[in-house]
Amino acid sequence: MAATASDLSSFVQLWSDNAIIWKSGSIGKALRFGSANDLNAANWSEKMRITDDGNVGIGTYNPVATLNVEAANQTIGDDAALFDKPRIATSAAYRYTFESVGGVLANNIGPFWRGFHLAAPYITVNGANTFPRLAFYAEYDSYTDPTSKKWVINAGNATVAHDIQFISNDVNLMYLTAKGNVGIGSTSPAAKLDLNFFNNNSTVPQNGLLLETNSFYTSDNAANSYFLKTLDQGNGAVAFIIKGDGSVGIGTSTPKAKLAVNGDILSKKVTVSLNNLPDYVFDEGYSLRPLHEVEQYIQQNHHLPEVPTAEEVKKDGLDVGDNQATLLKKIEELTLYVIEQNKKLQELDQRLIEYKQENEQLKAVLKSSDRK
Repeated sequence: MAATASDLSSFVQLWSDNAIIWKSGSIGKALRFGSANDLNAANWSEKMRITDDGNVGIGTYNPVATLNVEAANQTIGDDAALFDKPRIATSAAYRYTFESVGGVLANNIGPFWRGFHLAAPYITVNGANTFPRLAFYAEYDSYTDPTSKKWVINAGNATVAHDIQFISNDVNLMYLTAKGNVGIGSTSPAAKLDLNFFNNNSTVPQNGLLLETNSFYTSDNAANSYFLKTLDQGNGAVAFIIKGDGSVGIGTSTPKAKLAVNGDILSKKVTVSLNNLPDYVFDEGYSLRPLHEVEQYIQQNHHLPEVPTAEEVKKDGLDVGDNQATLLKKIEELTLYVIEQNKKLQELDQRLIEYKQENEQLKAVLKSSDRK
């Protein structure tokens, strides 16, 4: 930052070409540090100032914070602040840099970015010395278009990419690999999201994954939102979805029940809870439909009473629980019919025995009569 000789007052020269100046006037009171060949040099250059309110500015006339540092040349990516330790090319050293790390300012056209990066000790990659880097910066395509701005966390450099690990109290919390995999509870995630909740050092039950949405406040929002959705990699259709109201769809994006499956189900066991099995069929007062009425109903309707028709099942599907209860009722009724028929058969058998006995007696009487 250059100043003319007329800007200078209360000049104190410490040695040949450096000075400390106390300045009061239009620019404001400040303790200014600069360099010049002599007091009257027109090219006197200010390097740092401490304002009357205690702010320190390096590279700026108007520091807006306790320490305000700006790089001298924003067009070539100058470091605004560098904290380093002396090192040779292969020595271990840590670098902490506040900087404008790149960009082109011509005609306000980007991209350009500003931020902060950390550099770790030198390592050798493919025979070349480099150092791992973690950069935090804001990137934007235009100074005049605020919608083009974004925050970036960048690990690595042009030579090698780096993983990012989040640790608390020596415990791994989250791990991001250079390939884009995210591990929670895992330092070697094998998928885009790898969750490992196992903790063999804790006797407290470990919670897994909690998915929440604020759309459940109304039934419409709950039905139209979703917690989780996966797509079929073959055709892009919805493969699995958990709706905001808790409904689960497999092969369908619009489940009409708590679990809707558009496809086959293979299971070793299915349990259906029912509150009212038809054991009342065996009650003493139950009115069993006579068989001739059942026959008449079948002839007129072509299906059993209380059993849905084929058209109804095709349209609305089949309620497995209700259908099982209905079938059980028909089996119980059929059992009663069988018992009733069995009683009639037993009566017929008894009558047949009696008829045989009477027939034998009659034959004996007739035979006795023939002898006389």
